[in-house]
Amino acid sequence: MTKPTDVIAILAEWFPRTFSVLEQRRQPLKIGIQIDILAATGGAIGLDDLRRALSFYTCNVGYLRNSVQPGAVRVGLDGQPDGAMTEGEMEYARFRLVKLGHRRDAAKCKPVDPPIKRSSLTDLREAAQQRRGAG
Repeated sequence: MTKPTDVIAILAEWFPRTFSVLEQRRQPLKIGIQIDILAATGGAIGLDDLRRALSFYTCNVGYLRNSVQPGAVRVGLDGQPDGAMTEGEMEYARFRLVKLGHRRDAAKCKPVDPPIKRSSLTDLREAAQQRRGAG
């Protein structure tokens, strides 16, 4: 069994645009990146060691901080964007920060409320017609 920090160091060496040993540089990872890693490395890293390392990596405060930033984007093995963080994922990252004792970090990264959509006169008329038709 290899230590997670050793596996992370290897990943950072092989995939420097995606992985970092420096905690503050850790970016949200693509969903299912372990499959890409196994394919790219030909199984050079065992599945159990990889899972432990990825869990260690993604539960890190630096990773979580970067995951709750507005507009946070996930990256693939090539370092290119591969999906955005959903509001639910960001909320879970905030929860993890609070559990780890980093309430200030979680509070700084509260979600931005979407602007309230004002109904147009057409929207109101359509809603009234739908109510009349339903009743």
